[in-house]
Amino acid sequence: MILFVFLAVNSARAEDSCPIVNGKTQCGLVATAVSATPKDNTFGKTLSGKILLAVEDQGKAYYVDFNGQAHYLQDADSAFLIMRNLAQGINKSGSQRIKKNDKAFTMQHRGKLFLSVEESGEVYYIDFNGNSHYLKDGLTAYRVMRGLSLGITNANLAKITIVNQLPEWVDDTRKAVDVTNPVKDSGVSSIDQEKAKATVLDFINNYLLSGKTAEISSIDLMSIRLFKLGILLDGETITSYLTEDGQIFFAEGMNIAETKELIKNSETEEAQSTEVVKTARPVVELFVMSHCPYGTQMEKGILPVVEALGDKIDFQLKFVDYAMHGEKEINEQLSQYCIQEQGQKMFRDYLNCFLIDGDSERCLTETKVDQVKLKACTDKTDQTYKINELFADESTWQGGYYPQFNIYKTDNEKYGVGGSPTLIVNGVETNSSRDSAGLLSSICSAFTEKPAECNTQLSSASPSPGFGTGTTTNNTASQCE
Repeated sequence: MILFVFLAVNSARAEDSCPIVNGKTQCGLVATAVSATPKDNTFGKTLSGKILLAVEDQGKAYYVDFNGQAHYLQDADSAFLIMRNLAQGINKSGSQRIKKNDKAFTMQHRGKLFLSVEESGEVYYIDFNGNSHYLKDGLTAYRVMRGLSLGITNANLAKITIVNQLPEWVDDTRKAVDVTNPVKDSGVSSIDQEKAKATVLDFINNYLLSGKTAEISSIDLMSIRLFKLGILLDGETITSYLTEDGQIFFAEGMNIAETKELIKNSETEEAQSTEVVKTARPVVELFVMSHCPYGTQMEKGILPVVEALGDKIDFQLKFVDYAMHGEKEINEQLSQYCIQEQGQKMFRDYLNCFLIDGDSERCLTETKVDQVKLKACTDKTDQTYKINELFADESTWQGGYYPQFNIYKTDNEKYGVGGSPTLIVNGVETNSSRDSAGLLSSICSAFTEKPAECNTQLSSASPSPGFGTGTTTNNTASQCE
């Protein structure tokens, strides 16, 4: 667990937030505090928005609200209930900024919980690196909370008001951390500032970041020394550090050489585990949601590949077994499933049209889809898979948020499809860039003997996510999941 600690958190923008007061959403106002502020909770407020892990008390997890009060996350169910109850309502504009990981927004709201009140009621947590986490169910919420936690001693936890659970040791634990036996100098020679900057930049830019570049804005040589601590948690020893004055705790240090080696080994193992099986005629299955911006991005990239390779591959567009974009997605996916029955050429023409602006009615007309056959097919398919029946019954929705779409449920379970898009080539999930040239290369690697069509020159520009014909310099690997 690698933690970067930030303490400053700003309040939400009024136009993007909808506070919930007495169970009702009050859009257009700035959210108020969830509960009354204790008379003296200064220490707790310095940890607002953080998840704490009680390293001396069985690794219990707590979330600190913006009154500085800690809420005990006992298990998956209680974690999800607490996260949902503490979440600040946010309108569609704000939730879209979260889903797009808009850094200008997320960095402003680090540590906050948001509830999408104008969409499907999704709950999100923004960590202190400005990354958003979708808490789709109790297990996810519990894993996210514990995975982002900051270790805390009983002595420091006792300084915080705990509103829903009071550990037995609190009354007897009021003394400060006893800092004794300072560490000795290691004897390792120091490096100068230029070497330090070069080392850190190489490590961050070449090993930790992807598609971005960090810069050093400042560097200072500190005179403090550190305590090195071995913290035993769930049978695992976590090496952590505390400054000599007892003020700053580092949840984990990173050994640059060891971390580089781990990353290299991980990349090698991933490449080996996802090696595509070679066949004379590769089967290419692309799982998407029709209105997922990242799904449409890969569709725009792969269609020129399908056109180039023709019947040299068996291409199948399939759908993830749940929908995230409402009734319009349910209806569009039913329609697309049935258009394919009228021929793959017609379907590709329709999809090329639909990906421009999402106007299904116009594209049905322009590509001359037989709408009588289409209606008969969608009615029969809907009856067979109970698509609209499951949509109407919210008790059947995945995690209580997303309606089922079970036409390809067996294939979803077979491949462990976890979001849109997911590319399967010859039965193996394949990581590929989303530009046409990159997808052509990935798919052609699955041929036992590459056909001449694999030499086709296709665009290496990555299509922009969502509808439209633009491109992007960020060849993202994001999914709707």
